[in-house]
Amino acid sequence: MSVARGPTHPRTEDPQRLEAWLTARALPVESVVRLAGGASPRTYWRATLVSPLPNGRTTAIVMALPEDALAPTEHGGTLALSSATAQAPAERELPWLAMARFLEDLDLPVPEYYVADVSAGYVLIEDLGDERFFDRLQGVSSASRSALYGEALQLLADWHHAVAGRIPAHGVPTFGRDHLFAELAEFADMALEARLGVTLSPGERKLLLQVGDTLANELLSGPQVLAHRDFQSQNLMVTPRGLVLIDFQDAFIAPDVYDLVALLRDSYIVLSPLELDHHLARFARLTTADEGHLRDRFHLQTIQRKLKDAGRFETLSRRGKTQFLAWFADSIGYVVHALQASGRFPDLHDLLVTLLPEARAVAHATPDP
Repeated sequence: MSVARGPTHPRTEDPQRLEAWLTARALPVESVVRLAGGASPRTYWRATLVSPLPNGRTTAIVMALPEDALAPTEHGGTLALSSATAQAPAERELPWLAMARFLEDLDLPVPEYYVADVSAGYVLIEDLGDERFFDRLQGVSSASRSALYGEALQLLADWHHAVAGRIPAHGVPTFGRDHLFAELAEFADMALEARLGVTLSPGERKLLLQVGDTLANELLSGPQVLAHRDFQSQNLMVTPRGLVLIDFQDAFIAPDVYDLVALLRDSYIVLSPLELDHHLARFARLTTADEGHLRDRFHLQTIQRKLKDAGRFETLSRRGKTQFLAWFADSIGYVVHALQASGRFPDLHDLLVTLLPEARAVAHATPDP
């Protein structure tokens, strides 16, 4: 038997502990191989089994949980639970399991899970393969690319239809003013001050607070839905049964355009202006939304979300995950494009262009409308 070796940690990093857990459940393995990870504290391992599972499959994925398995995995400010039936932390089950059941009941595509042992720190789930939406998009024709985005947009429209008016019984967080301002503060502290080695003036801090106040007022006063939270190309798996959602455990109540921004202003896939325009019109048709209103909210949410991403990438880099800095420039570019397209917050546009070379590069390449 071959086992991928690495640094040991009692729950998330020790393949021998994981192998022993599987064997104790009459699931002896031929090999355990760690999969590439992202920003999450969870780790994922592909187990090749000696004997097939009841469904005939011989591989499965083990999700290894950190010690504080019930804590939110999305870094940021504390979010208040939105459901009156929300459970206290000591009583809550694993968010991934609760959300998987909720989405499965709504006929949304999620992985099957076989064994859940939260006390041990492992969940055995369906092996969806290695091809993500991101991978499928590489090197395809423009027609194929458009068709693939059509599939993803349809899935997002299906999500909106399925979750309309529904909140999981286990309770989910709500994205609110406190969280928005915490993310804006992270952008100021990390993407500006720490990254550039500067100290923002009181006036610059005040400007960011004014922008945050307007974003909160306008985004949070509009329609709110259960959002996946990170509906992007790395979290959509391409399978024989179509696109399947993963990494949904941090779903929350958020503005209706939140997931649309995650998909069309993806940190990992940059769409051309023509592609973006086409896909926004497509989604408006799929959801019978007013296209002008959708675009306005889309630009505002882009400003908020991509400032957040830029700050988060800098934070993650200082925790040793420097690979995320590769997408810092695109995140800032998205903000500049949204500021120009919407005509909103000209002082923020000027501040970003003054401080960040990534913003200057985009602003100089893209004339103001």
